[in-house]
Amino acid sequence: MTLPDGQGTLTFESVSRFANFQIAHDPGKEISLAAAVALLLGLTVSLAVRRRRIWIRVAPAPGGGAPMVEAATYALTRRGPVPDELSSVLAALPGAGPAGTDPSPHDRED
Repeated sequence: MTLPDGQGTLTFESVSRFANFQIAHDPGKEISLAAAVALLLGLTVSLAVRRRRIWIRVAPAPGGGAPMVEAATYALTRRGPVPDELSSVLAALPGAGPAGTDPSPHDRED
C-alpha cells in the first residue's frame, strides 16, 4: 500500500502464530470449597432449628419430702414452643413429673 503524498509504503510481510499456555496449581481451593459448603450447611441448619431455652430447678421440698422440680421454657424465635416439649423433658427426669400448669406465655410448668 502506498501512502499519500509519497510518504512511503506499507507492506504486510507475514503472520506469526503463537499460543499461550498457563499451568496453575491452587492448593487451597479444595479447602475453600469445603469451608463454603460447611458454611452454607450451618446456615441452613441454623435457620431450620427452633432455638429455645429450658430451665430446670430442683429444690428440697418443705418438710423433707420429695424434692420439688420447677421447669420453664422460652422460645427464642417467633415460632411458639413445641407442644408437650416440657412434659417430655420432665418425664425423662427420674422421679419428676409435671405437678401443675401455669398459664404463662412461656409454657411454664411447676
